[in-house]
Amino acid sequence: WKVSNLRGTPQWTNISGDLPVGLPVNFIQCDPMNPDSILVAATDFGLYVSNNGGRNWEKDMRVPNVAVHEVKFREDGTVFIYTHGRGLYVARMPRSYTWSVDEPAAAHRTLVVYPNPAREQFTIQLPEALKYEVSVFSLDGRRIYQQQHQGGTVTLQTAQWPAGHYIVSAKSEKGSLTQKLLVTH
Repeated sequence: WKVSNLRGTPQWTNISGDLPVGLPVNFIQCDPMNPDSILVAATDFGLYVSNNGGRNWEKDMRVPNVAVHEVKFREDGTVFIYTHGRGLYVARMPRSYTWSVDEPAAAHRTLVVYPNPAREQFTIQLPEALKYEVSVFSLDGRRIYQQQHQGGTVTLQTAQWPAGHYIVSAKSEKGSLTQKLLVTH
């Protein structure tokens, strides 16, 4: 599912396309250089890839047919796949296939959140000296924090937040960046 409008009532769009009905999806990751088209779904039965924003999915037969818990893309073209009981896999994707922007634009696409997991506070490192709208959402869609910031670093206190998973978002004129955050107390 994809959210179309975060300002008002979310408008959800089903992106499960032709994934097998009832297939448990544990994690989904988009290619940071092609976020609206290339998606990778970590499922209970291996890895599925979509090259058209979730309309069609293809099973990647190079990954064992086991529970895949997470997928991580690095901007240098390295992809990490974390499985349950079958290890960690890494592949280097050709830049011409998934990364087609030049290096200065790629540098903008990195949102650093640390420490993660966070206990009492965490810091967001915003790339470039741009004006950002920084938001933090709980997984049920509630906005926990929203504020304008001008590049650099932002430190937020988490003492009043319930322990759990959050999504950190930073929007600028160049686009939107997101990162997962785990808060523990």
